[in-house]
Amino acid sequence: MKYQITKRNDNGESGAALVMALLMMALLLALSMGMSMTAVSELGVTNTYANQTQAFQAAEAGLYHALNLTRNYTGNTPTNTGFTSLLAERDTNGTFNTDRYTGNNPFTNPAQFAAGSVMINDDDASGHWLRSANVDGAGNQIRVPGVSYRVHLVDDEKSSIAASPNIPNFNPAFAWEDGNVRIDTNNRVVAYSTGRYGSSSVTLEGWIGFVPYPAFVAQKDVTVSGNAQIEGAYGGVHSNGNLTVTGSADIAQTATAVGTGTFTTNGTIGGFHSGGQAAIYIPKFVTAPTATSTPHLQDYIVKTADVILLDDHFADGADRNLAGNVGTTPQVRKLADSLGVPSAQYTAFASAIDSNASGDVTQANAEAIKITRTTNPDTISFTHETSNLGTYGWNYSNGSHDWDIPSNSTGADGHTFYVVGVDHNVAGTSVVNGSVAVAKNGGNVTIHGNAGSLASPIHATILTTGSIIINGNPYLTGNSVLKTPELPPFVQVRILFAAVEDIQVNGDVGAGAGQIKFSGICYAGEQVDLSGSGDVDGQILALNNPNVSGTGGSTASPVNQTNNTVTGHFTLNFNGGQAVGTISLMSWRQIKQ
Repeated sequence: MKYQITKRNDNGESGAALVMALLMMALLLALSMGMSMTAVSELGVTNTYANQTQAFQAAEAGLYHALNLTRNYTGNTPTNTGFTSLLAERDTNGTFNTDRYTGNNPFTNPAQFAAGSVMINDDDASGHWLRSANVDGAGNQIRVPGVSYRVHLVDDEKSSIAASPNIPNFNPAFAWEDGNVRIDTNNRVVAYSTGRYGSSSVTLEGWIGFVPYPAFVAQKDVTVSGNAQIEGAYGGVHSNGNLTVTGSADIAQTATAVGTGTFTTNGTIGGFHSGGQAAIYIPKFVTAPTATSTPHLQDYIVKTADVILLDDHFADGADRNLAGNVGTTPQVRKLADSLGVPSAQYTAFASAIDSNASGDVTQANAEAIKITRTTNPDTISFTHETSNLGTYGWNYSNGSHDWDIPSNSTGADGHTFYVVGVDHNVAGTSVVNGSVAVAKNGGNVTIHGNAGSLASPIHATILTTGSIIINGNPYLTGNSVLKTPELPPFVQVRILFAAVEDIQVNGDVGAGAGQIKFSGICYAGEQVDLSGSGDVDGQILALNNPNVSGTGGSTASPVNQTNNTVTGHFTLNFNGGQAVGTISLMSWRQIKQ
């Protein structure tokens, strides 16, 4: 038997398929492991980003919590100095932490803040828990799990000052403060808020400060026209109604309105200008008319006066003890109460108005009453000026029932005057053509003369139950510095004029040394009309209570209820200072510790 042997030629490739399969499996395994590692890494990055986002939001919540507590700081101490007092809350034991991130939390004592304020206390070792808007069965806000923040406040001092918190400089040329980390002099502090979630933390640095309102603010419509100039660092206009800027008027900063904004001026508007903006709160220095009361200056304003000027016959016939309700007795008692006169001194107050020894008050002429107050002990006394109103630099017209500071007056300097007449603003009266159909109040000021000078202005504050009209060329500077519950506690407002009704300046005396010149806050309970040539350094505010028929200069031409005007060659210049404004978060940034 013959066998045939067949030789297989595999060219040495035995097992190659297995090797290739193993290599492919190794490659796929490596790719899978790489993809898994990438997925794990990206998941970690995602989780870290999510944690940092949560921490950032917590830090932001802490910053705004601090801002709102600063706005609601009442400083219930006899010598509340605003930011300085707030800074003192962080180191009640006389020390503070030089690390700006720790140990400087002033937001822990509810007695020093407005009722209902939530303090920034540590809930546990992580800090203050972030709460949601939802509440539990007990009415407590529900904690956002694992999210917390800490807030610390320091003064804005240079980082080079010894023992000072090391605040990074925004700008080497920045106008820093006084060098004392416990005393604020510029209404500005720095808050550090550190938010935490999981292992992530984010710190935000925010500058909280007082920002003045624009130069002209009104509750209702405003028209700026002619060649009016509104200048300065805060030389803007705002209306909570509609705003019209026309003619050749110039506005250095913003021009805004809640309603419509109409801008057709041939001049310039240097800042943002538009309608449809948020409203600005106008402090209620004058009360609103209601069913039970009439507009009047708030008592805390009236109590700054040291001289009361009374229209003739204002108190004529009042009971000397102010105990009855017949004739003028109620209005005289109301005045005494506004001034803070205790009931035990009603008779002394009424006697100061009238020099008679007994019987009802007889006040046939205008009167000036000097008020003297002491704080230790707390007393108030009155001095009657029989007939010489010139002692305090005023004239009174029995015909027009207006008060005037004559050209050669010097007696008005250094005083705060409350000019008082009969209150005709009866609540609930009918409105005719946009005006309340009653006579204008008494207590009106019409200045015809050229009192004061550029070199020697008269320092005076004029408060009135009626209107203030300027026809002459006076040089006046506000005398009274006012603290008010309507504004942040550290804000001091230098008042020049405050009127229950209108403020009208309608002189036209040309430019140069002869023009009207004011300095201070001018506040009208009704409307403002500025025309002619004048120069105001400060703010103008109009509350726009319903216009009383007959105010604004004449019964035939009252200032319109829905319109406030700045026209002619009037210049309003405002660069800040003792003014009306609000506390704001001026700027912020995220920083690395």
